Amino acid sequence: MIRGNGMDEQGKSGTSADRERIRNAKIILVVEDSQLLHQMSELILLRYRQQGCKILHAYNGKEAIAQLTDHPDCDLILLDLVMPEMDGLEFLEYRKKMEFHRDIPAVIMSVKGSKEEVQKGLQAGAAAYLTKPINSKEFFQLVDQILAKKFSPTRCRGSLFEEK
Repeated sequence: MIRGNGMDEQGKSGTSADRERIRNAKIILVVEDSQLLHQMSELILLRYRQQGCKILHAYNGKEAIAQLTDHPDCDLILLDLVMPEMDGLEFLEYRKKMEFHRDIPAVIMSVKGSKEEVQKGLQAGAAAYLTKPINSKEFFQLVDQILAKKFSPTRCRGSLFEEK
């Protein structure tokens, strides 16, 4: 018999709302080589954790592939470009070959913001490209849309990258 942590005697969460939340829990993979930015991402993504999201971490593209292999039900990848071993673009190109993972939306978050860099990222398979420093309102709108499965890459690309 398991008790505590909201579990009943059968080891199920206590309420139907709890079971529904757990069944619909989303997974976000943060791929970034900076330990500090991983710690900051935990704070930034706190609102999603409070909603039941699981936040996974990888420090380069190779670790991201391992995480996706272990968690094939990942819903979103937040991806830096400049990383050791396998950078963000190499990861995106490799991911295209991964049958079960190529459709997971990947959002590049990078200091590289030239038109050419954005174009390279989107052509490599990113759903969106955000330039650091990131506008928090756009970031949360984008993540909310992706997790709610109401995301339209073409609309997002147009609204986020229109020249002003």
